[in-house]
Amino acid sequence: MTRHDDLERLLDLVRAVRNAQREFFRTRSASALERSKALEKQVDELLAKINSPQQELFGDA
Repeated sequence: MTRHDDLERLLDLVRAVRNAQREFFRTRSASALERSKALEKQVDELLAKINSPQQELFGDA
């Protein structure tokens, strides 16, 4: 996956997180909260990957 692909995925994930957060604050449902947390974890993992110096080493920029 290229850096551009990673950034596109990040945008998609952030949109999904915001939607899940809105759903949670609207409904206060446990399932919406869990979905929001799971998506936030994916965002955190992708940010770590994007910020990894190893990715730059192999020219995935």
